[in-house]
Amino acid sequence: MRPSRFCLSLFLLSGLALGVVSHVDAQDRGIGDFPKLSAERDWPWWRGPSRNGVAAGSDPVITEWSNTKNVVWKTPVPGRGHSSPIVVGDKVFLETADEAKKVLSVVAFDRKSGKQLWKTDVSTGGFARKNHPKNTEASPTLACDGERLFASFFHHETIQATALDLNGKRLWQETVGPFNPRTFEYGYAPSPTLYRGTVIISAEYDGESAITALNGQTGKPVWRTKRQSMITFSTPIVAHVAGKDQLLIS
Repeated sequence: MRPSRFCLSLFLLSGLALGVVSHVDAQDRGIGDFPKLSAERDWPWWRGPSRNGVAAGSDPVITEWSNTKNVVWKTPVPGRGHSSPIVVGDKVFLETADEAKKVLSVVAFDRKSGKQLWKTDVSTGGFARKNHPKNTEASPTLACDGERLFASFFHHETIQATALDLNGKRLWQETVGPFNPRTFEYGYAPSPTLYRGTVIISAEYDGESAITALNGQTGKPVWRTKRQSMITFSTPIVAHVAGKDQLLIS
C-alpha cells in the first residue's frame, strides 16, 4: 500500500467536480440523504456504524469462544469471501463468490437462527486472471442504508456496483469504471462508503484510476475524480476534519 495520503473535501457549498464539470454538491443535484438507521445493534457497513470498529450499546464484550462456548448458531456459507457480515434489523448479509462456477452473490441469513433466507447472484464470469492467494473474489463489505444493500465487485476488468432491496431484489447495477491491474494482480478490496445519498467507490490501480460517487437511488454517476495510477486496497472514509467533511483514503 502506498504511503501517500489523499484528502478531498466534501461539503455543502462546493462539493466535488464530476469529471471536469463545475463543482456541485450531491444535494444540489436533487439527491436526498439516506434514511436514518434506527437500531443501535445494527452493523450496517465496514467497521460498524461509526466506521471505527466500535459497537454501540452497553452489552458485555465476549472475548472467548470454542466450538460450543458463546456460539448461538452456525450455518454454512455458499462460496468463499472475506466480506465482513453486516447486520441490519433481523437479517445478516454478506458477499460471497463461487470460484468454481465464477458467480458473485449476496446472501442473507436470519439474525436469530442463522437460516439462509435468500441468495441473489449479481454477476457470472469475468473473474480476474490472477489474484493473491490470501484474497478472494468477494472481499469488499456491503453497505446498507436500512432500505437498500450496496455491493461492489471486481469482474470483467471493471468495478461494478449493485443495489438490492432487503429481500434480494435487484434495484440497479452500474459499471463504476475500469480495473485491470498489471503490476499488483492481488484482486480488489475497497468497500462502498455512503454519504449524503451517494455511494462512493474507489477503483485505484496502475491504470485509469478514479473515485466515483453514484446516486444511491438510481446508480447514476454524481461525480468522478481522477486519481493517480497507483494501486490501493483502502476503503474511503468520510471524517469531519478542520470544520468540514473530508473523504480520506490511503
